[in-house]
Amino acid sequence: MCPQARPTQEDLDRLMRKVRPKIAALFAARSVPEEEAERLVGEALTSIAYRWPRVHDRAGWVLKALDKKTRSQPEMPETAEEENAP
Repeated sequence: MCPQARPTQEDLDRLMRKVRPKIAALFAARSVPEEEAERLVGEALTSIAYRWPRVHDRAGWVLKALDKKTRSQPEMPETAEEENAP
């Protein structure tokens, strides 16, 4: 990665200032614990840093990545035996 292709700390700080309220709302709505939230944000920022020059809507990309990571896993269908249990 060439130096111009990487975000500076200032770039990442600016991005976080822009999306922080929406991230907070997403995590609150999904009851994401603080420790998990910090880990997920760190992962998202690391991922976007590698894609920085190719991502036009960086705020949208981070929000979409966090949305996917925090979305509830689909429940497994119950078996007929479980459905008839008391």
